[in-house]
Amino acid sequence: MRRGRADRHPITDAANLYAEAFKSGIDGYAETSRRTMAVNGGQEETITYNGTLVGQPVQGILYFFQVGTTLCSISGVAIPPGDAKYQPDLQAMIDSLEPVKR
Repeated sequence: MRRGRADRHPITDAANLYAEAFKSGIDGYAETSRRTMAVNGGQEETITYNGTLVGQPVQGILYFFQVGTTLCSISGVAIPPGDAKYQPDLQAMIDSLEPVKR
């Protein structure tokens, strides 16, 4: 189901703006998933993608968290299978936003 502007999550506009600018650096950028959720009084949006960077296949994630007027963003990109290796580090960075999420 496609969301209209009136029922779109507020964070989606910011995530779309960032993703549009970001994807120009990744050849063949293709979203593989997008998830938007209400969490801890705010909104969270996660975009995963794949493409090619400097001739190497890559997988990445764009993570956004917004509460009130505060927007946080974390992005990660890795050459497979490095994406699996760095997943715990990326999760630790996302978890470091916990003070903002309160």
